[in-house]
Amino acid sequence: MSNATTWLDQLFKFPGGTVSLNEGDAARVEDATNLVNTFNVIYTGALTANRTVTFPLPTSDEQSYNRSVFNDTTGGYAIIVSVGVGTTVTLNAGVCRLLTFEPAGVRVGG
Repeated sequence: MSNATTWLDQLFKFPGGTVSLNEGDAARVEDATNLVNTFNVIYTGALTANRTVTFPLPTSDEQSYNRSVFNDTTGGYAIIVSVGVGTTVTLNAGVCRLLTFEPAGVRVGG
């Protein structure tokens, strides 16, 4: 990587590995450092209601990125995946999807 490469470049362009995060039964805002070098994001823990998880917002189409997100929580509730603006994707308990994070929101796809 060149000196001009930022943590955003790492987040959006060089995924690999897996991170498992305990949802903690509350809304959650993901810190980009949790997602650097991570492709698979697995949420665990017990939920008592649907919860929103907000991922970092790409500021351009070039910074759009993909992640595999798995709602492995218990309690039967959904995780609503967002970037804070635009479209969201709802993942019911037990569901895993490849998601694309764009300036206009989140969509299923890759």
